[in-house]
Amino acid sequence: MNTDYASYRFIPLMDNQLYKSLIHRLLVTAIVFVTINVTNGYCQEIPDSLYKNANAIILNESITIKHDKYDKYVMKHKRKIKILNKKAEQFQSVYIHYKKGSEKINDLKITVYNAEGKVIKKVKSSEIEDNASSDGYSIISDYRIKRWSYNTQTYPIVIEYSYQKDSKNTLSLPVWYPIPHYNVSVLTSTYEVNTILPVRTMQNQFENYNIDIHGDLKYTMNNQNAIKSETYSPPFSSIVPSLYILPIKFSFEDIDGTFETWNEYGQWIQNSFLTDKKLNDIVSIKSEINKHIKPEDNKETISRKIYKYLQEHTRYVSVSLDEGGLNPMDPNKVHSVGYGDCKALSFYMKSLLEIYDIKSNYVEVAAESSYCYNLYKDFPSPFPGNHIILNIPIENDTFWIDCTSNNNPFNYLGSFTDNRIVLEINTDGGNLVQTPKYKLEDNRSNDTIVINIINQEKIITEISRKSFGLQIEKDIRNTNLSIEKIEKYLRETVHKKLPIENVKDISINVNNANHSSNFNYTIECKDFLEAASDYTFIPTNILSMEIPKLPKDSKRDHEIHFPRSSITTHTYIVNLPENADIIESETMENTSEYGTYKYEVIQKKPKQIIIKKTFTLNEGHYDPKEYKQIKSFFDKCYKSELNPLTIKKI
Repeated sequence: MNTDYASYRFIPLMDNQLYKSLIHRLLVTAIVFVTINVTNGYCQEIPDSLYKNANAIILNESITIKHDKYDKYVMKHKRKIKILNKKAEQFQSVYIHYKKGSEKINDLKITVYNAEGKVIKKVKSSEIEDNASSDGYSIISDYRIKRWSYNTQTYPIVIEYSYQKDSKNTLSLPVWYPIPHYNVSVLTSTYEVNTILPVRTMQNQFENYNIDIHGDLKYTMNNQNAIKSETYSPPFSSIVPSLYILPIKFSFEDIDGTFETWNEYGQWIQNSFLTDKKLNDIVSIKSEINKHIKPEDNKETISRKIYKYLQEHTRYVSVSLDEGGLNPMDPNKVHSVGYGDCKALSFYMKSLLEIYDIKSNYVEVAAESSYCYNLYKDFPSPFPGNHIILNIPIENDTFWIDCTSNNNPFNYLGSFTDNRIVLEINTDGGNLVQTPKYKLEDNRSNDTIVINIINQEKIITEISRKSFGLQIEKDIRNTNLSIEKIEKYLRETVHKKLPIENVKDISINVNNANHSSNFNYTIECKDFLEAASDYTFIPTNILSMEIPKLPKDSKRDHEIHFPRSSITTHTYIVNLPENADIIESETMENTSEYGTYKYEVIQKKPKQIIIKKTFTLNEGHYDPKEYKQIKSFFDKCYKSELNPLTIKKI
């Protein structure tokens, strides 16, 4: 307690009993104050605003980095977080990653407090796991993770932990993400780097948040309200602030380097990890591949056949022992063992192409299916790159391949790496380029649904799906599944609301030449048709149009983001029994800048009707003020989808 003796000068004289009473009250107050601060590990004053939309509150987080040598840094990290409910249960676990051999974790301490602020758990070192860090596909790994989890159904709780990390890898210093997740508010977060060495920095979204900058490399965020999660928002990383700091001169796995441009970064990757790796037994390997190559084959055809050879003879695993980080496994080892990670398989494919004098480029990309992430044009760095692919320039065209896929067609990237700025690396260094974009006309599905009504209780539906562009991705994934698993997928995912009795005649075919797929099957349903009075209602939404469903939102904070355009056409052919007649069905159309929905009767016979439905979704970023009208448009489309075909009762 801070005692200011000067303040007592103004206390007037009083009788002895009153004086003793006052002293007693002051002592009691002091004891209570001290007790609260000692026993309540998180008894800071928390503004009510920080509870709004919050599932957790970061009470205090501090990251302090000492970087006094180009090949070393020491980070001290402390976090105290109040977990308010089960929705934030991921913060009940402590995960600390490090690389064996070049990084160490010291002084890890973890304490748990209950709602009253009493210590309920001090974690012992023996309770903290230290395991290989993997994604479920790893065979071997020298990346490690210290991990501890706390299970509770009682909230709130507070978890406090701290540790020191010593690292010899200074390619980049730890990134600052003061807001780690949606629905997490921040009372205080600080980040400080102590260095006299030259560094480059990049601040993202700082202008939109209450961040104080103290001197050169000290930053503080205070009293930051939680950011609520909203459907169809832009990427979280484009909403919240982040700070990247890269030393000009660095060391990575005992390899020194320096770069300030993308070209220099590419040169460092090329010279450090790629130049010295060559296939040895070229004669034997070429003899094996030549079994599939004809004398008249051009470079494109040879590239296609080598890609097929790669897919048939290798598989993807996340390998990081010695060859981890940025260093691909030696191509001779890949050829021998038949597996590798994205770096290893891409470089192996590149090495195979070189046997036939076909040039290709090693490409670093920020891979993610939900959004198209770009590398930062004006800030050369390894972030947010996380994947390696290959491009093959032949004459006036460039072909793209992901060497980790055993099913992708040649020159097909899919949503994982499409339409984004990437780094092309070769002997000349690094160069930013754009991956192909799937336009509206490329990204489509033309589906035919034949409904045979046997009687009031039973229908047999024959479904034929013809997909193109990004629409074939589900079919590519399903080609790896057994018929039993595909049937389960149809029952539990595609048609989960249908009372399916039987699924049969399943077939999937992916056409590598034109990047299309066919998915055919038949389903039998019983007690699916609805009847009322003299009418029977036949649903014409057996196959989902995947129209966006937007929740009610009285105040939208972020843009509405649709990253890709698509068009889906469903043609329903409804065959009626002899004792049924069709009630008139009307054409309808709903058009907006966000897309279109059209329902039209294209053929009508006494016992058959053909209905064509088309839904188009337009990509774009839309102002939050448009949310209500966007929701209104999609709600109208969805309501039209639910309108059944009406016939006279069977």
